Amino acid sequence: MNRRVMMVLMLLIFFGKGDVTFANEGGKQDRDQSTILNSDEIVNLTVNFVNKKTDEVLNTVSLSYPTNSTIDVTETGTVQDIVQRFIDSGYTLVERPINEGGVVVSPDGTTITYYFEKQANLTVNFVNKATDEVLNTISLNYPINSAIDVTETGTVQDIVQRFIDSGYTLVERPINEGGVVVSPDGTTITYYFEKQANLTVNFVNKATDEVLNTVSLSYPTNSTIDVTETGTVQDIVQRFIDSGYTLVERPINEDRVVVSPEGTTITYYFEKGKILQIFYLVTFNSNGGSSVLTQKIKENELLLKPVNPQKEGFYFGGWYLNKELSEEWNFETPIIEDTILYAKWIKKDDLSENHYQLLNTPDPHNKTKKLPKLGQANLSNYLSSFGVISILVIIYLKCYVINNRKKIV
Repeated sequence: MNRRVMMVLMLLIFFGKGDVTFANEGGKQDRDQSTILNSDEIVNLTVNFVNKKTDEVLNTVSLSYPTNSTIDVTETGTVQDIVQRFIDSGYTLVERPINEGGVVVSPDGTTITYYFEKQANLTVNFVNKATDEVLNTISLNYPINSAIDVTETGTVQDIVQRFIDSGYTLVERPINEGGVVVSPDGTTITYYFEKQANLTVNFVNKATDEVLNTVSLSYPTNSTIDVTETGTVQDIVQRFIDSGYTLVERPINEDRVVVSPEGTTITYYFEKGKILQIFYLVTFNSNGGSSVLTQKIKENELLLKPVNPQKEGFYFGGWYLNKELSEEWNFETPIIEDTILYAKWIKKDDLSENHYQLLNTPDPHNKTKKLPKLGQANLSNYLSSFGVISILVIIYLKCYVINNRKKIV
């Protein structure tokens, strides 16, 4: 062995360094000359870099150290450079060797392994659903085909919460949010938000303008809210009623309140101890006749019978509750809801004037006297005429008998 080699070996043993290979002129390791001073034998520390899912050996490096030496592989540049190259090329380091910071090199050689998995991107978008504006995007690296529970991913959920805190409403979460599979080409998921605005509801004493209570509810801007179905609001209304107030005025379009971007305010007005009066509209459909004014009737009160409408060539036949004219309206019926009444008409050719007047004479015992069917009109007329003639004949006979008795006397 020449002097230069001897000097190198002396320095390596003195400083405890590895990475040494002994070779003779034929290029083979010269084990006969490997015992220097302390008789430590130089052996291999083999480092494998393996794809954990497929067990494929991606790379291997062999380093030479004295037997029984303890090596901190985290400080070994050759190994850590290879680890970093795999990470940079899209792999994830999923498992490091046991005791990586103090690997003992046994006399027979030691092997350690770094396990990797191929990475792909999970892209998460945060979008305004109303405008399709991308509010934010983040990209996370995961092993391909891994299933990720995004609900447990702090980075994502922190961003979701920040949007909610800044006035947005989360209106749609990703499908399978609890188990998103990261495909080899990458996977994208989206959280949809809508900007919130306040719907403010005031409860006011109408007589004094005192604000008895106020509640503020958050909804997506431009959404339409049926406040009659909003439990919080209706519960407060009921509490005021139960405490002796009367609800005298509801908000306009209470069942379809639009929440504007600047916020919307609606008001319920109450009065203490006042009885709320309810009115209903009764509309008259004259079916081609002259118009009849609509009446506004207080709940449970009677409808005023209007002047009969006129229609050329027809007699008025009464008011009915349905279009089929099968249910005649009784004016003794209290009004309990908005009502439409329909006029019935009878052709003048089917009913004589005298008979029409007779049938329309008020009957104190029957407020809703019905007209006869059209087919009975002429028969009734004949019977009435026959009755009159019979009475006249009887009167004539009585007069005749009386006159004859006077002559006999």
